[in-house]
Amino acid sequence: MAALTPPELAALGNQIFTRQRTFDDVGKDYPIASFIGGLTGALTMIEERVVGISEAQFHFRLPGTPEGPDWNHDEVHFNTPELVTHLTSTLKAWQEALREHGVPLPAPVETLPPAERVTGMQGSGMGAGGRSDLTLEQTLLDLRTTRDTLVLALQGELGDYWDERYPSGFGPLTLRHYVVLMAVHSASHAFQLLELQAHPDYPA
Repeated sequence: MAALTPPELAALGNQIFTRQRTFDDVGKDYPIASFIGGLTGALTMIEERVVGISEAQFHFRLPGTPEGPDWNHDEVHFNTPELVTHLTSTLKAWQEALREHGVPLPAPVETLPPAERVTGMQGSGMGAGGRSDLTLEQTLLDLRTTRDTLVLALQGELGDYWDERYPSGFGPLTLRHYVVLMAVHSASHAFQLLELQAHPDYPA
C-alpha cells in the first residue's frame, strides 16, 4: 500500500487527538509501511519548503507572539527553525525512549551544538525543544539526519517489537503506535509550516 499523504495523516491525527479514534484503531487500518512512508513524506515536504528561504522568511513568526521564560509554550507561534527543531527533537526523544525500553534502534544522531534557550522550558511535552539560534544549514542538516537515521531503523527487522507495549505520555503504546504518532505529528507541523508561509505578513 502507498504511503499515507500529509493530508491523510493530518486528518488521522485530528481524529486521534480529538478522541474520535484510538491509536489501536488507526494502526490496524493501514500497514506499518504506509506510516513509515508518510513520516518520510511529511519530513521531506518540510525540507522542500525550507530549502532556499531567506533569513527574513526563516525567522518570521506570527504576530502576537507571547514573551517570557517559557515564551513559546504555544506551538502556534513557532518560527521555522523552532518548528523544525521541535519536531526533530521530539522524534529523537521518542527514538531514545524506545531504545531505553529495549527496542533495537540506533541512538539518535545529534548534529547540533548545545542550546542555551529552547521552547517549552517549563517541562510540558507540548512545544518543547524548538530553538531559533541555528542557521538554515544547521536546521536542514538536523532534519535530514533525523529523518534518514530514524526511517532506516524503522525499515529494519523489528519483529515482535511492533506489538509490545511501551510507556509514553499518551499511555502504553506499541512501536506501531509510536510510528503512527511520529507520522501524524510530523504531518501536522508540515501543515503548520504551509500556513506560516501563506500568512499575509510572510516576507516576500
